[in-house]
Amino acid sequence: MGLEEVKQMDDLISRQVAQHKINALIDEFETIMKDIRERHVDDSVCGLCEYDGSFISDSGNWCNECPGFERDDCFKLKDQYREEWAGAIKNLPSAQPEIIRCRNCKFASGDSRICMKFGHSPIGELDFCSWAERRTNETD
Repeated sequence: MGLEEVKQMDDLISRQVAQHKINALIDEFETIMKDIRERHVDDSVCGLCEYDGSFISDSGNWCNECPGFERDDCFKLKDQYREEWAGAIKNLPSAQPEIIRCRNCKFASGDSRICMKFGHSPIGELDFCSWAERRTNETD
């Protein structure tokens, strides 16, 4: 596996972790909304709920109250918001920060493959550190 494939895999894993966290936040949001419904026994959060508006009840009649309104435990985030929030991960920039490999760092000596700033030796093909600065030209 080459360096580019490794970066793509790291980015995919980072995005999957972010997606998992977003889904967990949505679940927590629903729990909070259910708690608000239970505490206030009103329709203050219904606008965000999938069950808000007219629908057919279990008895086959049209009604404005959702099936769990009387129990105050009915909140389910509208699919529209769920998709928007969960889909936000697609618009994130690459989750993988740029890594400057020692071979491209201005502190790496040419032939001796030693880090001139920190004395690390030898420099391997994939080595990097958090202090790396990209070489701007060949004379750096």
